[in-house]
Amino acid sequence: MALSSLSISLLFGLSLFVQPVLAIAPQVSISELGEYVNTNSFELSYSALSDDPGAITAQFYFRKESGSYLAFAPIINGASGQVEVTSSQLNDQDKYFFKVEINGGAGADETSTIYDSGGPGSVQNYWKEKVAPGFYKLHWKNPSDSDSHRVFIYRSDQTSFEADGAHKVGEVGGTPNAEMTWDNSTPDSQKEYYYALRVIDKAGNSSGLVTDAPGTVTTSSVLGAATQANVGSTSEVSQLPKEEVKSDSTDSSTETTTLSPEPTRRVLIPTQVLEKIAGDGKGGLIAAIIGVVLLLASGYYFLFRRKDNS
Repeated sequence: MALSSLSISLLFGLSLFVQPVLAIAPQVSISELGEYVNTNSFELSYSALSDDPGAITAQFYFRKESGSYLAFAPIINGASGQVEVTSSQLNDQDKYFFKVEINGGAGADETSTIYDSGGPGSVQNYWKEKVAPGFYKLHWKNPSDSDSHRVFIYRSDQTSFEADGAHKVGEVGGTPNAEMTWDNSTPDSQKEYYYALRVIDKAGNSSGLVTDAPGTVTTSSVLGAATQANVGSTSEVSQLPKEEVKSDSTDSSTETTTLSPEPTRRVLIPTQVLEKIAGDGKGGLIAAIIGVVLLLASGYYFLFRRKDNS
């Protein structure tokens, strides 16, 4: 009886430490795509969790924004894996959705992106203004593309150069069709500098170059992004009119007004007056009137002079 009571106590004590094993609900996470991609060849991966990792199966699906999901790539076994997205899925420039399901739909996750492989338009109405030695102001209009993102600016003191990271001196944003200006101080005020501009869209595609350099300016890949220019590997160089020096001040908003020279004042003595009038053919009457005026003025001067001396 004592042994039986001890056994019951031991079993009761053990039951306090033994917790029931809870089943893990299947969960899966798909790799996130950026808002835009400019290539139709990339990998998608997943990571999954369940109470039996070895029994996990995963299937990938894709669809266009206006379409229905279609399965692609073979079923994958395991808690993680990846598939290759190709032109068989991304065959139009559109928004695409990708989904992965595990265990026949027990868990799912989704991501999306916009496929855009075309370059944006170039800047318009570009011109360069030399405000002062060593100080330039660039003017242009942004293209009308809704996905245009940044304008990269390159500079060199050579008439021919490459639009690459070594020559990149700035970048600015701006809304489509916006009129833009950009000020730049150069390292050597004794040198002439040349600029090139290109537009980068949200997918990392590049426009053609617009430049004021009289030589050849070639394109280069944009740092951090695979770039496809819409005009090929080398853009046309548009030679612009030579810039004008606006003023000697570095304040580009200050206008300089050129004043006409002040005329030299001439004082004519009485005889010169008479000669001038006579030469103009005014007649003896006018000469007589002026003579009388001069005589009266001389008299007044003589009287006041005497009064002062007295």
